Amino acid sequence: MKYLNRREFVRKTVLGAGALGLGVFGGLSLAACSDEDASTTEGGASGDGSTGELFPIRVITQTVFNEIIVGDTLGFFEDEGIKIEYIGTLPQGVTEFQLLEQGEADAFVSVHPPQIGQARVAGIDAVAVAPGSRDTKLFPHMHYLVPEDSPIQTLDDLKGKTIGIPSIAACTTGLVEYWFANKSETADAEFVALGTNLESALLQSQVDASTSHNPFAGKALAAGGLRRIATSNDVLQQEDFSLAGRGFLRSFIEEHPDVVQGFVNALYRSRLWINDHVDEAAALNATSMQLEPEDVSAALWETSKTLKPQDLERWVQLAEIIGNWEPGQIVAEELYDNSFGENIPDVPESDKTLSFEA
Repeated sequence: MKYLNRREFVRKTVLGAGALGLGVFGGLSLAACSDEDASTTEGGASGDGSTGELFPIRVITQTVFNEIIVGDTLGFFEDEGIKIEYIGTLPQGVTEFQLLEQGEADAFVSVHPPQIGQARVAGIDAVAVAPGSRDTKLFPHMHYLVPEDSPIQTLDDLKGKTIGIPSIAACTTGLVEYWFANKSETADAEFVALGTNLESALLQSQVDASTSHNPFAGKALAAGGLRRIATSNDVLQQEDFSLAGRGFLRSFIEEHPDVVQGFVNALYRSRLWINDHVDEAAALNATSMQLEPEDVSAALWETSKTLKPQDLERWVQLAEIIGNWEPGQIVAEELYDNSFGENIPDVPESDKTLSFEA
């Protein structure tokens, strides 16, 4: 295993990922592999290693603090014979699962478990094989923001209000509804999908409150004019709640088990490295998203090699409460496969001292 000076690699890979995020999906093609690419990589590295070529895994370009770019930049995927290919950000109303079904992406890397369940209800055989980030008091996933002079002080005050969200999801509308459902109430709130214009809409009084994902809450609060009334950790009341899953269609898993194992191995190394190098990981993500490092709201990541069944059970409960599917229609065991995580080897000792230089 070798780690070279990654400056030029970062310039091409991380900045290239940011550029892709500006509009790759505007064309007719979603950057799918060409026939030539497919012929050179079929059965290659992470498969049987016979060609020496890297196996391409196409993923959406990340726009929030994440482990994909970390593992890519530090060479963890390359060590497994995998090349990450960024295909651009998701258009409004399109899911990663649709891209998988259409053959335009290979892995889903930015979803919560209820979205996996919804895909399965829709007949898409998606399965998580690795966990992602976790919600902690110090590093919460969601922040609830209001103008500084707003009378809104607590989550309870969101009842009946207009709330700006990036898009409808279990962590945006879902956690607010979950908060009130646990009080045997309904939120009676109007959720307005505003994409990335949340903070400006809030400052212009177009909405009463907004939800803010990492990394944008840090930037919004640093700019002034807004304050935080609560976080997702206040809603969940659970430290180290597992938030996400990364995975594939069942057909891809069955066709490329060695590739999936390599992908899971690289993700694990990435998660551990981020937890040991939070500031460096924030700087790395900032480079990708064209933010200042101090404006990035970081996250902590699962140290477990496998997904946590008890947290997936709670996600299923939340999904049923907010009406993602009928009670009993999805069971937690259908959402994940921990067999790859159970086979992850120990990470190299050198990972602990590996540094990123922006």
